[in-house]
Amino acid sequence: MKTIHLKEIEHRGNYQIAAFFPYDSSLIQLCKEAGMIYSNTNKCWYIENTRENYFKIKQCFEGKAIIDETELKAAFAARKGKPEGEPKLEIKLHELHPEAKKWLEKYDCFLSSKRFSEHTRRTYNTGLKQFFNYYHKQDPMELSHEDVNYFNHHYVVARNLSVSFQRQIISAIKLFYNYAKGHRLEVDKVVYPKKEHKLPKVVSKEDIKLMIDKCTNLKHKTILMTLYGTGVRMSELLNLRIIDIDSKREVINIMNGKGRKDREVPLTPYLLKQLRIYVKACRPKEFLFEGQFGGQYSSSSVNEIIYEMKKRAGINIHLSAHTFRHCYATHMHEMGIDIRYIQTLMGHKSSKTTEIYTFVSTASMKQLKNPLDELNLDEGNQG
Repeated sequence: MKTIHLKEIEHRGNYQIAAFFPYDSSLIQLCKEAGMIYSNTNKCWYIENTRENYFKIKQCFEGKAIIDETELKAAFAARKGKPEGEPKLEIKLHELHPEAKKWLEKYDCFLSSKRFSEHTRRTYNTGLKQFFNYYHKQDPMELSHEDVNYFNHHYVVARNLSVSFQRQIISAIKLFYNYAKGHRLEVDKVVYPKKEHKLPKVVSKEDIKLMIDKCTNLKHKTILMTLYGTGVRMSELLNLRIIDIDSKREVINIMNGKGRKDREVPLTPYLLKQLRIYVKACRPKEFLFEGQFGGQYSSSSVNEIIYEMKKRAGINIHLSAHTFRHCYATHMHEMGIDIRYIQTLMGHKSSKTTEIYTFVSTASMKQLKNPLDELNLDEGNQG
């Protein structure tokens, strides 16, 4: 019987129960049944640390896996034993105001009718629920923009949560109050924090080649080649179906991508040859990449592949499926492909999103002269 290790982590502003275990499709299915979500950051499945969720996990895994909860109980005991004067980051779950409960149900229906993705719905619902939980004694219709600012300062900033997390919560709050009627909150006075301008992580072509060369599993190798050869997002990769591969026109049809937009990306002869070898050997039925027992391949499996190949290639920085997308765009730019064409291939709505790759491209930098080179200094230490 397989063993899962339960631990407590702090993630997205809450204490979470995290499950760690070597890749196993049956355990992953149990995690999904328990309502757990996969965290790329922490490389684990997690769910909010509540009494109800704890017993739900126990029930799902009972008789099917050995549950090691030593670290979970130790972390909980240590946290409960903190001195009274020490700042507490624990998010206490309260009984929500009756009106808040009603609005959360309406809000989810609204997001569903707007055809937001499941991921976006979950993110926005969670963000709004945390806001309502903070003001659990008050009717949401009685809150003001000043309450939002206070919440940001004492809940988000005080816990040193990320800017992106703060922007997500504010987006959820603003969307809700634009949708709801009969409140006194001035939405325009709710401001976003200054956006972070982080450059995407990119590795060299040589590192990408090394990772692919180190991969001996046909399916895994084809997944890596597809990520790098098309620049697709994780969700787009998992949603690819066999019928989306148009070998005659030499394109791959990306259906219902981000923003519910369709697009086409070129299918290179090299990738087409690899896909034909893979399909003939693995015989997927519907999706291009399927799990061991059929059905759509999981994002956690893709991340496991990348993590393992990264280790084999001796690459020490964190890589993800999105890193391959960044590499695709950056290396295209370094090859001299016009940024407007890359924008179309990437499915970016704005060219400003694509222009970030001009800042990580090294092709232009290598052509620049450096004043240090003009000094004609002797190399090494002449003593």
